[in-house]
Amino acid sequence: MVKLTVYLTDPADLEVALWARDELLGRARPLACSLVTGADPVHPAFRVKVDH
Repeated sequence: MVKLTVYLTDPADLEVALWARDELLGRARPLACSLVTGADPVHPAFRVKVDH
């Protein structure tokens, strides 16, 4: 993976999002990693969107 972008609808979810990223990727870090807060979800029930 070269790039990872995480979109959060609520900045309060940052800690959980970072934990999930670390659990899934471990030491394998992409060259570019971005975080966008205040994003509009595709569906109202979605709180996180990830592009890779």
